Amino acid sequence: MDGLLALGGREYTLGGYLPALLGLAGFAVALRSRDLVLAAVVFAVSLTLRTLDGPLCASVPVGLRWGWHLLNAVVLYLVARDVDRRIR
Repeated sequence: MDGLLALGGREYTLGGYLPALLGLAGFAVALRSRDLVLAAVVFAVSLTLRTLDGPLCASVPVGLRWGWHLLNAVVLYLVARDVDRRIR
């Protein structure tokens, strides 16, 4: 966490999303779900984009926030697909 704080301050850290990432990864392992493992990896990448958006905004004019939102949509799709497969 200290490295993230050094990068851009407390507002650019994983913040309240770390428990969500750990929970998603935990469900992926417990359920042995490839979709949820992939969702956890994609969510980790989206959190990385969110974390780097502020510190890099001066050098990346379009920012990285769009990637955060796009990848979160992919995470939601993967989780929904896994749930759909399980209830059928």
